[in-house]
Amino acid sequence: MKVTTKDKSIKDAVVNTRMEYTTKEKAERVLHKIGLSPADAVRLLFAQIILHNGLPFAVKIPNQQTIEALEDIEAGKINVAKRGRDIL
Repeated sequence: MKVTTKDKSIKDAVVNTRMEYTTKEKAERVLHKIGLSPADAVRLLFAQIILHNGLPFAVKIPNQQTIEALEDIEAGKINVAKRGRDIL
């Protein structure tokens, strides 16, 4: 079967994933604030993956110092600035 340009625009592929409920809820709140649905966000991510020929952000394994710093933040041992001027 020959696929025409018109056929390529049909959105018939499905992406299904499982994640923690709280992750989904938090992400949906952020997306709502910027006017995107979860489906819009996935389409944007996939478009960026194609454009960058990979993920559009760096994926790295944190070193021990970073892991300890993140644990300290979660434990409330480090103050996190809410605004840039709070750092100064």
